Amino acid sequence: MNTDLKVDLCGIKLKNPLLTASGTFGYGHELKDLISLKKLGAIITKTLTLEPRAGNLTPRIAEVENGLINSVGLQNIGIKAFIKTQLPELKKIGVPIIISIAGQTPNDYLEIAQILNKQKDISALELNLSCPNLKKQIICHDKSLMKEIISQVKKISAFP
Repeated sequence: MNTDLKVDLCGIKLKNPLLTASGTFGYGHELKDLISLKKLGAIITKTLTLEPRAGNLTPRIAEVENGLINSVGLQNIGIKAFIKTQLPELKKIGVPIIISIAGQTPNDYLEIAQILNKQKDISALELNLSCPNLKKQIICHDKSLMKEIISQVKKISAFP
């Protein structure tokens, strides 16, 4: 039986296809006492923005008959604080790191990508273009804006 689960994701060599989902796993290391993070194929961080965000008011999670509904609102410490306080912990794990980013404008995405270009040991960026629980425009509803952001970030990013 072949148990080789290796995956090539945009040139990133993953030992298996098990990745965390952005927004559900914190910054990536908080659950280290519950599971062996080294066994993951990669860690995708919670979405980060240029500046810290308090997120939506509580309650943010509601239990429904078949699951949960959440409306966290991209609460995060901001990209610069993340690099200083969270990224060093992630690097110690030894699996590929994918940083999820979001912005209110195309320039926000570009600025975050440029900041991350200076970092080592990041494998890729995830562009959060569809967070449904923000009060401002959801970028994926505007196809031309979405294409513009993806195109511009691809041009300047050091990462896939």
